[in-house]
Amino acid sequence: MTEIKIIGEEKIKSNLKPIRFEKYLDNNTLCGVCCNVSSWKDIELIKKNRGFDLIFAYDDKRSTGLLYLGQWNDGIVEND
Repeated sequence: MTEIKIIGEEKIKSNLKPIRFEKYLDNNTLCGVCCNVSSWKDIELIKKNRGFDLIFAYDDKRSTGLLYLGQWNDGIVEND
C-alpha cells in the first residue's frame, strides 16, 4: 500500500481526485511518466503550485526515488 506524506502536515484529507504524475526528472532532463502512482511505497508532496506540483516518490530507499511534476489534487492513490 502506498503511504502519502505531506511535508509539514500531520494528517491528510481523503477525497476523490487522485495524484497524477506528468513528468519526472532524470539526469537534469524531464522525461515522460514511467511508473504508476500506485507502484511506489512512499509519496511526498514537496511543493504545491498553481501549475504542476513537485512530488517525490520512493520505495525502501529515498536515494532511489524520483522527483515528479504532476497534480497532487486531493492526495489519494488509485489502485490499478
